[in-house]
Amino acid sequence: TAMAAVLLLGALAVWQLVSRLFVGPLTAMSLQLRNEDPLTAGAARHLTRFPGREFAVLRVRFMLLLRHLGRAQAELRKSHASLEARVAARTLELSQVLDFNAEIIRNSPVPMGVYASDGDCVAANDAYAQLVGAGLEDLLAQNFRNSPAWHESPMQAVCTAALETHEAQQGELRVR
Repeated sequence: TAMAAVLLLGALAVWQLVSRLFVGPLTAMSLQLRNEDPLTAGAARHLTRFPGREFAVLRVRFMLLLRHLGRAQAELRKSHASLEARVAARTLELSQVLDFNAEIIRNSPVPMGVYASDGDCVAANDAYAQLVGAGLEDLLAQNFRNSPAWHESPMQAVCTAALETHEAQQGELRVR
């Protein structure tokens, strides 16, 4: 996305430069040549822009454009490498934070279960498994939206409300 925007801006800059350096002068020269009879002696002498040197000027402009394009490509490669490095660093940082959070949940003495919005259990700890009398693997395979035990419990309504409102909810769970 960011790369596409940079490429689009680069392409627009190149198009503007090409238009200014080539399209305008060539269009003017073409219009002038259309009005001239090519068989008339000396018709080309009436060109007002750089008489007799149009193609040399266009060649120089083209070379300058190629040099500018080379610099723009080098800058784009440098920008791309910088963005890739930043993405890699942020990905590593996020991975470390996620691992840290998982470790907190896993080792907490407080019963914790983490559920995705679709109802799947994505994390749970041993304290939670003990509290509800289930194995950790069974909890991780559970979906609170489809579980008969959750339907009988007031916790399904609490969890659903939290997901819908994006606010913390409180409920009471009685465990035998």
